[in-house]
Amino acid sequence: MKKALLLVLIALFVGSLFSFEYSGDFRTRYSWIFNWVDSEYESERFIDSRIRAQFEATPTDYLSVVFAVKAGDFIWGDDSESGIFSNRVNIKTQHLYADFTGIKRTSFKIGFLPWNDPLSLVLDDDFAGSFLRHEFCNEVSVEFGYGLLRNGHTALHDNWYGPDPHSYSEGADNALYFFGVDYLRDFGLQTIVNTYKYTPFRNRAYHLWAMPYITKEWRKVNLDAMFALNYSFIDRDVYAKNTQNIGMAFALDFEFKAGRAGTPAINILIATGDEGTDPENTTFFSTISSDFNNGLELFGNGFHDGSPQGYWLDPFNSGHGLMSAVFRYTVPLCQKISLRFAAGGLSAVERGRGDTRSSGNMMGAEGNLGFEIQLVKDFYIRLIGIYAQPYSYFGTNLDDIYGVHSTLDIKF
Repeated sequence: MKKALLLVLIALFVGSLFSFEYSGDFRTRYSWIFNWVDSEYESERFIDSRIRAQFEATPTDYLSVVFAVKAGDFIWGDDSESGIFSNRVNIKTQHLYADFTGIKRTSFKIGFLPWNDPLSLVLDDDFAGSFLRHEFCNEVSVEFGYGLLRNGHTALHDNWYGPDPHSYSEGADNALYFFGVDYLRDFGLQTIVNTYKYTPFRNRAYHLWAMPYITKEWRKVNLDAMFALNYSFIDRDVYAKNTQNIGMAFALDFEFKAGRAGTPAINILIATGDEGTDPENTTFFSTISSDFNNGLELFGNGFHDGSPQGYWLDPFNSGHGLMSAVFRYTVPLCQKISLRFAAGGLSAVERGRGDTRSSGNMMGAEGNLGFEIQLVKDFYIRLIGIYAQPYSYFGTNLDDIYGVHSTLDIKF
């Protein structure tokens, strides 16, 4: 805690010498869910809090240094986080990087920084790395990047191995290589190569994602669409056979801004899965750290931005694949109050061989209804009612799920 506060004080001191800006947010959430499928209790409820702060010092017109910290999410009443001895919880560094910009149409970032693909489908996270971006003209830009997820020389070894992007086992080198090209920042291609080397068993894995996309705002229309091809090859040692995987995914988010009539939107996701009949040749779509949001509260991250209850919406879906279709509608009731509605359903593409719990592919349907109130500038309260029906993917004779999510959000 003392070290983190010292870093903050250093950032404030440096900021007094240069041009300095800060921003952040404070959030407290409440959740009460009845009959969730993976819970041993009839109902679960929790409150959690989080604060984030970002400091940016600009010593020259071409250089800025960014330092961001985060505390939380702390669950109220958890002895390890917010109980009587909660002062032992540390502030964590979220971002720490230097950004060189404006030098002959070239920018360069290095440090611990955030990165995401256009729809957060494969990767949306923070990691150590660097990115170089160059604009050849006003229309075309090219980006190269490198990220290190794990350095095997500084990590301990364990007894488990499985070199795929979902398992960062210890004692392994795990690196990312990026290449991207875009036109007017509206159309482009992003590629990610993930190399994985696990020393004790001499396993090597290579994962490739090629993602053509469009992110276009045109008058009253917002369109985000991406197709992703995933190829993986895992070269195992003598104890197991090599594995080859080819998966695909398509994601679409479409909004139409109709003024006082509201903003209807649709969100669609289709990601391939594998039935498990041929372990040497699989067809599921892999992700690294997905943060894809379809807008549902339980079967997605939703307005509530995730919660301990709920089915985390990852296109990988334990290798079963995922199909999701959601309709959203936001209506402004007045200047500072808006009504929000979302409804949709999910299904696995493949049930998966050996999955004894499920009896089918259908996962469930869900509806949300709530509102957002802006009390004062940058001070928001949100309340969402939830009703969902889990289907055969989660088992049989399941009760309907219902509950409420509320959020207090203050930006500064």
